[in-house]
Amino acid sequence: MIILVNPMWSVEHLNKDSNYVHIKKVIERYTEMYPNTYFIIPFPVKNFKYHEDGFFENTNVLRIPYIIPLSKKINNITFDGAFFNNIVEKYGIHTVYNQIPEVTGQFKCLDTHFSSTLSVVNQHHYIYHDSLPYPLKNQMQYVYWQIIGDVLADVNIFNSNYTKRMVEENVAKYMPEFGSEIAENSTVVPFGLWNKKDIVKNKKFEKFTFVYNHRLQQYKNWETTFEVFDELQKSFDFDVALCPVGPVNITTVNKRPYTRVFECKNQTEYYDVLSRCHANTFNSQYETFCISIFESMMLGLATIVPNSTTMPELLGANNPQLFNSKKEQIEKLTSLLKDNAKAEVFGLENSRKAKKFDIDSYCKSLNDIFVNELTKENRYKTLKDKNREKLIKYLDKHKKISVHDMKKIRRFINLSNQSVPNHRLVNIMYHAGYDQIIEKNEAYFVKSVDKSPK
Repeated sequence: MIILVNPMWSVEHLNKDSNYVHIKKVIERYTEMYPNTYFIIPFPVKNFKYHEDGFFENTNVLRIPYIIPLSKKINNITFDGAFFNNIVEKYGIHTVYNQIPEVTGQFKCLDTHFSSTLSVVNQHHYIYHDSLPYPLKNQMQYVYWQIIGDVLADVNIFNSNYTKRMVEENVAKYMPEFGSEIAENSTVVPFGLWNKKDIVKNKKFEKFTFVYNHRLQQYKNWETTFEVFDELQKSFDFDVALCPVGPVNITTVNKRPYTRVFECKNQTEYYDVLSRCHANTFNSQYETFCISIFESMMLGLATIVPNSTTMPELLGANNPQLFNSKKEQIEKLTSLLKDNAKAEVFGLENSRKAKKFDIDSYCKSLNDIFVNELTKENRYKTLKDKNREKLIKYLDKHKKISVHDMKKIRRFINLSNQSVPNHRLVNIMYHAGYDQIIEKNEAYFVKSVDKSPK
């Protein structure tokens, strides 16, 4: 299979973007487990910063340069139809792994047939919802686009039950007539990012150190978190390791006497710092999963977090690290500062809990979805006998066929691009016993040694 990924970029430094972290970790492991799958990723060539970290050395990953604006609200609706249609035609795309539900409809306009379209699998990273601190009144266009996108998608994947509930609440409130349709094509697949090779065991910083590895944005309530640190600093000596996700508000935070800024360029540097810290705390009012807390759990930090959003799903309901008020948060953090061993106990418990979000299970679930999208219809069988016989005759002479030559197949079996667009021909070739590969930036169908026509 060749999967087209449509990323959601929201951070200037892409290595620190949670969507990049998700894509990188998942695809690296996915291509180890399923080496016959290839991923095409449009990647910004301006407006963003990126440090090469080895991801694109993967021969199963192809990045294609494109230009999008830095602003998330604009780049999320920026859709170059000609650019994406060229990818679909050049590489023979059947399925889009779409990280931006708002543009599902645009993908459905490419490579169309009167009875079928490209398969679009939506991954949900950001839901416009009342729980955000920003009024929705002037953002309803995004709410409607997301709902329509979920209706049109073949599959909707939610990172958590909490994320799914947010979508269900939006649908019930604004477009209830689509509730049953979205429910039928939706599934919860909690992020699986635990990977043994990512575990780093370093000696902790000598001084008790909290980490702040979250965005300094309003929905994180970062000012409340640093008010808590200010209060604790009156009685205790500690540091806060700040691993900034973006430049906003760093100057304000860095004025604190306990703050140490670590500008980590890649995951190796970041995990080196994170693993040396003792605890993580924040006051976020909105999450769809929270990779930064998960990574802290995975690397054995205590996590004193709100008893809301996705935190009970990550830590488990009634976990003693969950707090219900700022006062309770201060009490729990005070307890850790008085007895550092408690942080170690929580950290060990967290590292065990993190394992249930393992990347192998996640990749298997994702592969099941992709394979089902490719196999739920067998268009090889539905070909007319005369067309299928001609196709068999053509394939008997060709064990490796360039996607560029798909038009030759259509001509040979007397069918047009309109009757057999790319996504349908990919399905036909798969069921005829052919796999897709990419070699030197060229896509091919190759005869599979373990498949016969179905």
